[in-house]
Amino acid sequence: MAISDEHASHSGRVAVAFVILERNLDPVDISRVIGVLPTACARRDEQRHNGNGEVVGTWNEGWWKLSTAEHIDSEDINDHFRYLIAVLRPHAQALHVACPDAETFFDVLWEASALRPGTGPMLDPDCIEGASELGGGIGFDIYQLDDEDR
Repeated sequence: MAISDEHASHSGRVAVAFVILERNLDPVDISRVIGVLPTACARRDEQRHNGNGEVVGTWNEGWWKLSTAEHIDSEDINDHFRYLIAVLRPHAQALHVACPDAETFFDVLWEASALRPGTGPMLDPDCIEGASELGGGIGFDIYQLDDEDR
């Protein structure tokens, strides 16, 4: 079901990322196995930087992330999920074999200027099914925007 015009009129940034986390995960290995380059990645013990580029520590685990932020321009969260599912579903079995103990999840960013019951992101059944096939949980980062922030 497509997002309504009313619902979309209140949206800010919308993006979804698929993330794989594991203590000794080597993101280069993941990319090699599935033939997909990540949006961002790191190995355990690599330096972590804040938004200003300052070193704030090291990563406790390796991670690989593919985000829709640069690929999908839509307020409909389902478009973002469908993109990731289309890219990753053909590699689901390879991912399960390559990193059987990894934590996998979809990280949803949703900004809106009118947050009230029923106005948050709504997932269609095919997106829920695809996320499940990839073994990913779903986390939501939902932020209220002032109209001037949009």
